[in-house]
Amino acid sequence: MKSTKFIDISELEDIFGEMDNSETCETVESLQADFILKLSVLTNCVEQNDISTFKLNAHSLKSNCSYLGATQLNQNSYQLELTTSFKDDNFSSNWATFKNTFDSTMSEIQETIEQLK
Repeated sequence: MKSTKFIDISELEDIFGEMDNSETCETVESLQADFILKLSVLTNCVEQNDISTFKLNAHSLKSNCSYLGATQLNQNSYQLELTTSFKDDNFSSNWATFKNTFDSTMSEIQETIEQLK
């Protein structure tokens, strides 16, 4: 249960030490809520053409990915962090890749929460 295609929650133990299922579940749920909030902020930034807030939140999401061993989402968030313009040719592709990876990661996070409960 600890490692799936998109997450590896054993990273939590490496960072926070040994936790019981309840503590692990609470931590994963908290990160899940933060990921959802970050996606909302990123989406709003694109709509409002706010590149500086976008980059800041992409960086924050990238950092939080390490807690769950979400390597692919971390890498996709890093690509977004490098964004200099929403009109850049690579942005649309990077954004689409990020959103697909985000959805897959969130699905596995939800499955992990259900297994921990």
